[in-house]
Amino acid sequence: MIFKKINNTEAYIPYFITEQFIKESDVTIKQIEEEASELYFQTLDGTGKIFFKNSNEYTGNVVNGTLQSTIDTRSKIKFKEGVIYEGDININILTGKGEYSFNSGAK
Repeated sequence: MIFKKINNTEAYIPYFITEQFIKESDVTIKQIEEEASELYFQTLDGTGKIFFKNSNEYTGNVVNGTLQSTIDTRSKIKFKEGVIYEGDININILTGKGEYSFNSGAK
């Protein structure tokens, strides 16, 4: 099996998939239309908050349905246990270029 590394302009997560684990969001829904492949679907795209069904919260940028930091904005995830991550996220992956805050006050 060959894997190709993709960038954030190639990664799409259709809204009908994300709505399975998102409880509420104020991020804009965008229509994707690629006539050559006859691919049509909606995806989340923009900046806002997402409340997940597992009680985690995300604040930041969403590109084609993927959590994505920008040069100007860092992403923030508050996990249901109270741990907070503020930093870079690339295609739903916490890159480690950020800071964790724990309930004990440790960082």
